[in-house]
Amino acid sequence: MASTLTSKDIEDFYIRLYFDTSNGYLPASINRAYRDFNRTIENIPKTDEEKNKWRSNLQEILASRINALLTVTFSDQAEFTMWHKKTCIALRIASNEILTIGQAQKWVNMSLKYAFTLGDNRINGINRNYHFFHIPIDNIIQDLLKEKYGIEKIKSLRWSRVNDYDIYYNYQKEVRRVLTGTIVLDEEFKLFNQS
Repeated sequence: MASTLTSKDIEDFYIRLYFDTSNGYLPASINRAYRDFNRTIENIPKTDEEKNKWRSNLQEILASRINALLTVTFSDQAEFTMWHKKTCIALRIASNEILTIGQAQKWVNMSLKYAFTLGDNRINGINRNYHFFHIPIDNIIQDLLKEKYGIEKIKSLRWSRVNDYDIYYNYQKEVRRVLTGTIVLDEEFKLFNQS
């Protein structure tokens, strides 16, 4: 007897394994993305109660910013980047400057990447500005981009310690320059999958 499972059944199974969707798909993306960088955070509040309150506040800010993004169609890269910069700075300020720009970009960019993978049918509007999304910067992608395209890594700082948005964005601009004519997050997906 052949299985009656559809590809959607299998996809839903993988989503349940990787994401806690009990509070919705966007919160699941944001929570999962937090786990991708949280080991790099220093000086996080000490007690569980303080830590949970701190993290919850930041998650609400990020969710609010992304929900606003879902209803807007940006006209160009500069407009999206202004949204991105304001989002990273809002997270940095709300974290009492515990988060760096490097950590904030990783959280924002991975949240968007995860949300995109969950699809527009689950997070309505996520596809709208996808072609403007930034790649999440970390050691793995910097190494892969250097190896395949010769893009130099961010100098003198680990990605998680970058605290100047211009340093972060100069790297993004170089990636876009080298990968002209592509959707940079598509290329990042492919590189990551090949690594």
